[in-house]
Amino acid sequence: MITMKDIAKEAGVAVSAVSYAINGNGSVSEEKKRRILDLVEKYNYKPNAVARNLKQRKTRLIGLLSNLQSLGADRKIVASISDECSRRNYNLLLFNTTDNSKQAIDLLASHQVEGVIYIDDRTEVLIDDFSSDIPIVLAYCNNEANKEFCITPNDVQGGYIATQHLIEKGHRRIGCITGNEGWKATNDRLEGYKKALVENEITADTGIIATGHFFSMEHNYQVSRALLTMKNKPTAIFCFSDAIAISVYNAALDLGLKIPEDIAVVGFDNEAYTRYVRPPMTTVAMPLKEIGVVAVETLFSRINNTYSGHNSAHNLNCELIVRQSSG
Repeated sequence: MITMKDIAKEAGVAVSAVSYAINGNGSVSEEKKRRILDLVEKYNYKPNAVARNLKQRKTRLIGLLSNLQSLGADRKIVASISDECSRRNYNLLLFNTTDNSKQAIDLLASHQVEGVIYIDDRTEVLIDDFSSDIPIVLAYCNNEANKEFCITPNDVQGGYIATQHLIEKGHRRIGCITGNEGWKATNDRLEGYKKALVENEITADTGIIATGHFFSMEHNYQVSRALLTMKNKPTAIFCFSDAIAISVYNAALDLGLKIPEDIAVVGFDNEAYTRYVRPPMTTVAMPLKEIGVVAVETLFSRINNTYSGHNSAHNLNCELIVRQSSG
């Protein structure tokens, strides 16, 4: 196989001149450049990209760290990150982790990745071992020690627009079923819910604010039944996930109640099935594709030392998807 050294020898020039002619940098005369490029074309010479990248200390590898066995909404973020990296001619090295993030980051470092994107479906990552020479960005999750590099959905705004929508539909007694206690997404969506009530001079009734669970259908079903069998039950329920909203659907069906005539429902996540349940579910869509795009942009700005240090665009707004369940 012909090498750059072979081209240089036949052209009667230094190896550096061949590199300059091919890459369009450095200084080489037009006559030498023409001679070199003619030989490149003659032998169909292709530069060794791997060797060039290593010499420049670039592997064109990005590490992606996530619990790949339980990807939920994150799968859309992974697809977006993959597309963005491909567009930049970078490859992804995926690593599956559930607990030991530091060990995983060290392993990615041993593969000479240029940066790492960490994805977690927990909304608050309670770890402090992201100290590394490798630039790291977190997507879809928060970490207090690295909050400047966290790309997240604006859950406060999401909770607000869901509740405001129900208020505009004429509801004043709006219950909600939250997610896991202590999770940032739960706290933020609850903050948005209460903000909409306050702005519309509606007193929040703690009796119709129920604690749900993002992963327990049985628990959410029991909570839903409790709300729907109250003497003064809510006329609408804002659910902090679409899965929780499905529990309300099931409880309403078992109790002989109709949606939205007897109880209006709004979910959160815009899962694919929300279009096909009956009635189709009004829900809040998170900007998952955009989270992936901004995560990659932020990571590359860190890799290239162009990061401005401003985090104002890292909390991305959600979108209300209006269907029939809210009336």
